[in-house]
Formats: sequence, C-alpha cells, structure tokens
Amino acid sequence: MPDKEDLQYGIRMKKMLILGHPIGTLDIVKYAKSLGVYTIVTDWYETNPAKEEADEALQISTADIEALANVVKEKNIDAVFGGISDFNMGTAIEVCERTGLPFYATKEQYEVTTDKRLFKQLCQKHDLPVIEEYQLDESFKQEDLAKIDYPVFVKPVDSAASKGTTICFNEEDLKKAFQYALGFSPRKQVIVEKYIENMADVNAYFTVQDGNLSLAAIRDKVLTFEQGRQYPPLPIAYIFPSAHLKKFREKCYPKIREMCKAIEIKNGRFDFSGFTDGENFVFYEMNYRLGGTQEWLFTEKVNGINVMKMMVNYALFGKMADSDSTKLNNPDFKYPCCELKFPVKPGVVGKIEGLTEIEEIPEVIKVHLRRKIGDKIELDGSYLQMMLGVHLCAGNKMALKKAIEKINSLLKINSTDGLDMRMTPFFYE
Repeated sequence: MPDKEDLQYGIRMKKMLILGHPIGTLDIVKYAKSLGVYTIVTDWYETNPAKEEADEALQISTADIEALANVVKEKNIDAVFGGISDFNMGTAIEVCERTGLPFYATKEQYEVTTDKRLFKQLCQKHDLPVIEEYQLDESFKQEDLAKIDYPVFVKPVDSAASKGTTICFNEEDLKKAFQYALGFSPRKQVIVEKYIENMADVNAYFTVQDGNLSLAAIRDKVLTFEQGRQYPPLPIAYIFPSAHLKKFREKCYPKIREMCKAIEIKNGRFDFSGFTDGENFVFYEMNYRLGGTQEWLFTEKVNGINVMKMMVNYALFGKMADSDSTKLNNPDFKYPCCELKFPVKPGVVGKIEGLTEIEEIPEVIKVHLRRKIGDKIELDGSYLQMMLGVHLCAGNKMALKKAIEKINSLLKINSTDGLDMRMTPFFYE
C-alpha cells in the first residue's frame, strides 16, 4: 500500500465513487480522503453526513446503473465502492462491469451470497447445517400447508435488516405474511422456515486476503421481544467475543474455508449468521460485503486490523494490505467489546439527549445515530426501529459493565408526545 509520503506522486489524482448508505459511509469517505483520494458520494437523498464530508456529492439514485456508468466515464473514476448494502453492492458490480473497473466480487458470488435460498443450498453442499425450510408458493397448496409445523419465520429471499419478515403461528397469518414478504423481495421469492427458539444467535466475521481466509471475530446477539411476538426479535446488544467461539472454530470453520474456496472468494469480507444450542450450529444467511455491525471498529481496537480500510484499499489499488490478515486476526479478543443497540417504540422522534456525554465515555469507540428527530417509527420488527448503536471496548468486564450502565442512564429518547420511546435496555451481567 502507498505510504502517506507517496501521495504527491499521483495517488491524489485517484477518484472514488461511493454509493451512499446511511451506515458506515461517512467512515469510508474519511478513510479514502486520508489517502488523498477525491471522493464522490451519490444516492437519491439531497444530503447526508457522507455527502457533506465528500469532495463532491451527486443526487443520482444507486438504482440508475446507466447514469452511474456515465458518471464513471465522464469523471474518469478509478474505483466504485458499494459500502454496506446488498443492493449497492449489486449496482457496483454492474457499473464496474460496464466501465471495465475491477471489483472484489463477481455476479455469481453476489447472487449466491445475497439469495438466502441459494446460500442454504451452498451450505448443504459443504455439510453446513441450515434451518429447515417448507415448500410454499402463492398458490398455497393444501398439501404444502399441511406439512408446516408452527411457528414459522417468513422472509424475502433477498432482503436485509429484517425487512418484510414475520413470525407466524397459524395458516391465516402465514398467508398474509407471505404476501407481505413478496413486497420486499426484488426477486419475488419468499422463504418459509421453521422458527428457531431457545438457541443462541451467533454471527461470525471473516477476512479473505489473496485467497487466504481468517476468522476475524464472532459475537453473540442479545434480543428483545418487547415489540411483540409476531415480529422478529430486535437486538439490544452484540457481545464480543462469543461464548461459542471454541465450538464454532472446531465444527464450522474448516467447512466454511472449503466453501470459500469452492466459490473462489479471493478478497473481501463476509459474515455468517446462525444459531447454536452450544454444541450444534444451523445457518441462515451470509453477507459478502461490509456489514452494519462494523466489527472492524473492534478488530482495529483490539488486533490492529480494519477490514473496511482494506476493502477500500483493494478498490483503489488492487491490494488489501501489505500486512498479513491471517497473522493479525484473532477472534479471541483480549478485551471485551460490545455494540449496544437501541430499538425504539412506535412514534415520532421528538428529542434525543445524552449523545455528547456518551461520546466522552473512555470506553466508547463510536456512537452511530441511525434515525433522527422528526422520523416516524413504525412497529414492524425491522432495523428501521433501531435508533442508534454504540460501540464500546473496555479493559475488563467490570469496566464494560459500568460503561453500559452509564450510557443507559444518560440516553433519553422521547416522542413528540413526550413519551419515552426506549425499549428496555441491555445491562451487562
């Protein structure tokens, strides 16, 4: 990778088009600019923090592939980055293909890692257990409905952030949920799975550098059902490292490594989502892109490795890093880390207090506001109910516990009616 001193020798002339998304885009812009790169952010919003930070902002929808390809050609752009979005990743692949720019993933890899059904089929080929699925289509054949054992989880085959998902306890709800999920599916396909209860929710994060895979982190998800049992549970905390790290590394990591080789992943970052009973694992989703958890904030703090920066490097220079990620990554964090999540109840956001004080807490790495004052929050069990996230890293568990307690005491979120919108927060035990 180029050193800072080398920026005067042509590096400052590079241009990067970043397809906007509310999560993480600002950090991507800041890092690219630190390399001396000219940054251009585009989406259909008039403005956002990433656009305000970028050298140039465009109001072109990330769905307008032809317009974006023309921008790449007209402005002599060197790299296109999709950020934290399946949709934008697909757009970036298409724009790069049309304009001759390189991209870390192929169309085939994009399809198999964003289509939940294709992903499950890939897992089965490599002896990775997946959640039981029921065959069902819009005809609702009686022989198909008769085989279903409730409760079930209904979701679009290709949506993210829990959009379009429902937990169903009977046939009537199932039919409604199926149609609801179709509305969130670009491919117009729906998955009906056995609903998993009484198992821990885990997520594993991987780095691939020059074809070499390493496990970067694994976390446990703490959930709340305060929004109602018919809606998907919402996270209130992600805890690193996972209590299930040892078992995951023993039982799943070798198979995932072979799967990675089979679909020829060479560079980038991906994550695996699943459940465990402490002994066995079942999986349901994979993301071959940067993710909303932004686990690289923790890995940089604990292990000195940031995969977001590495992927920006690859887009610009064709190389993720001079250092070896397999030697730097260590999922058994020496310091406990946590991302606190704050889902909120329905209403219009009227007041948010305590953010400045929270940012000053020594253990806090980042506070990320996902919604803003004036936003109307609907009850749907999706991540659109998520008000903000706070990333923390502490020297020990007691320090983390105290920092979380302080955050919970400082944060206030009220509706325009003056009601407390916060759901019951997480307290570290």
